[in-house]
Amino acid sequence: MIKHTKTIIASMLYVALALFLQLHSAFHLFFIEQKQLFLFGKDACLETVSQVGGGAVYMAQFLNQFFIYPYAGAIITATLLILIAILMQRILEKIAPNHPLYLLYYLPPLALLMMHFSFNYFMQGTLAFLLMELAILGCLKIKSLKVRSVVLGFTVPLLFWVAGPISNLFALSFWLVALSTKQAHAHRYLLLVVESVLISIASVYFAYVGSFSLAFLPDYYYQLKLVPDSILYYAWVLFIAVILVSYWIAKLQPWQGKRLLVSISIQAVFLIILFTKGVSIYDDAKSYPIKKLDYHARMQNWDEIQKLSQGKLSNLLYMNYLNLALAEKGLLAQKAFTYDQRGAFALQVKSNKTTHVFALLSDIYFSMGDIYIAQQQAFEGNQGEEGRGNPHLWKRLIQTNLIIGAYPVAEKYITMLEKSLYYADWATDQRRFLYNDKAVEADPLLGSKRKCLPSINNLSKINSHAEDLRKIAEANPQATQAIEYLGCQYLFTKDLKRFEQLVVDYYGTPVLPQLPQSFQEAWIAVNEKDPSRCKAFGVSPQNMGQFKAYRSYLIKNKSAHNIKNLMVQSYGHTYWYYLMFK
Repeated sequence: MIKHTKTIIASMLYVALALFLQLHSAFHLFFIEQKQLFLFGKDACLETVSQVGGGAVYMAQFLNQFFIYPYAGAIITATLLILIAILMQRILEKIAPNHPLYLLYYLPPLALLMMHFSFNYFMQGTLAFLLMELAILGCLKIKSLKVRSVVLGFTVPLLFWVAGPISNLFALSFWLVALSTKQAHAHRYLLLVVESVLISIASVYFAYVGSFSLAFLPDYYYQLKLVPDSILYYAWVLFIAVILVSYWIAKLQPWQGKRLLVSISIQAVFLIILFTKGVSIYDDAKSYPIKKLDYHARMQNWDEIQKLSQGKLSNLLYMNYLNLALAEKGLLAQKAFTYDQRGAFALQVKSNKTTHVFALLSDIYFSMGDIYIAQQQAFEGNQGEEGRGNPHLWKRLIQTNLIIGAYPVAEKYITMLEKSLYYADWATDQRRFLYNDKAVEADPLLGSKRKCLPSINNLSKINSHAEDLRKIAEANPQATQAIEYLGCQYLFTKDLKRFEQLVVDYYGTPVLPQLPQSFQEAWIAVNEKDPSRCKAFGVSPQNMGQFKAYRSYLIKNKSAHNIKNLMVQSYGHTYWYYLMFK
């Protein structure tokens, strides 16, 4: 009965965990997919597995590539964690065979689950943990003491090379399990710990690993440039702790009847409490909206981004995605102020040198038609990513090199991306543009962006970015993003003097044949005392009438203490409200 109960519980938890991850963390898993690009081929395989921990890295990257598909990330993650729990159960059953220690089975995988909520944690840490458990169980099955000793002696360095510093946990854990199960000459297995320590020290001395923390601790499975949260160590500490607790419990009388049911119930409640508390602490819910926007931007789901941006926006990155979506739909200058905007950085944040922000800025510059800067941002973002880079940025590098005619470079990137699973077809399709200017110029996207190229590479910084946008708009008036971003930059910073000059220079030309809604509202604000000039620049009578109503309402309620709230109800969607109250 107990055996079937364990199977039923594991199955139920597996289904529940997979559903939870899909419903709660789907966009986090999509985001994780961008962190480790997997490439098929002998060269890529040898390059990875030839490094310390490379076997686990290769397996993690292989699984990671499927996270781009809906449900796959949740199923794969849940599978790994439940397998770890099942193997934990098998290990503890050897120590305390008559005690159902459900809580202890699931504590280490629960700690690992909390780490999976961080995009700075690499899945090879979880795979290494799984390999460590398999190694313990495999070695315990060897009956011959001599054979087991030889196998263990080879397992420690092999596990270190394949999976990294998890070999230290393996050596210590196997010694404790051997003592707990009263294996013959169990005290001798302390030599495994000595062997593991010496191997870790030697790996640092001979520069196979960069530091002692990476050689001994799970820091190896975390972003190298960051200081990990203490939760990173919990799974390792808990693994040792549950072995020791199991050894103590094994000395107690087996639970029967009501005591058994009460024990199982208490463990279940405690596990639920730990899970709920852990999710509330380590979930990183603050970043989840960004991950949603990042996914929809990569998939060019611009309408979805607009839906997600309704109401009060609290983050400049949200605004960047919104304005990118509006620009891509040709609505930036038309509808910008129908949303909650907050200054110049709402259009374009400052770089914080993270891959995610590099990717966002590359998208924004690409939308503007500033191809050289878009390429630079993509290149720098890729350089900062672990492993082989970010697939979205590889695609951007292919596009920008095709646009500027750097065909050998584009071909190199295409060849690399063709070794991936999800992106291979897209990469192969780009080959039709190689060394074929006519094909590039005929393509709606690449051809339009090539027309935006200025005569001088913008990276030279000869001109200001505003001047660069002017030249892009002049080079390709059909691509409205450049002039709309420039005009909105002036409006967002309330620089009406430069905005006025922009309109004077371009109104009635192919660059700005007519004024979009927010430009008309700003033009009225500039020429409030000269209605004839508003009419001359195409301002609609409706907008003129709305401004008169706005001004009248403002004067009528100027003494009201809550005038800002009064005005927002009727005029919060206008540039006039932004100009005065934001």
